[in-house]
Amino acid sequence: MIGIIKAKVLLENEGYHVGNLWRTEDVCDRYDCTSEDAEKILEDVIESQYISEIIFEMIDENAEEMNFKRLEDED
Repeated sequence: MIGIIKAKVLLENEGYHVGNLWRTEDVCDRYDCTSEDAEKILEDVIESQYISEIIFEMIDENAEEMNFKRLEDED
């Protein structure tokens, strides 16, 4: 458990949000599958275009509610 805490601290120090992490057990507790299958499911879901779009929409929504100014795209 100490290793997980240290890993989370390391990631947080690098700017990653680690408050909501998914585990293969979250899938295996609901479906009769292997850990490898569960890892593939999580990878497909978390890396999906849909999830990315929803996260960025919610980031925009929350930032606007907090009155943060959106940076202009640097094209």
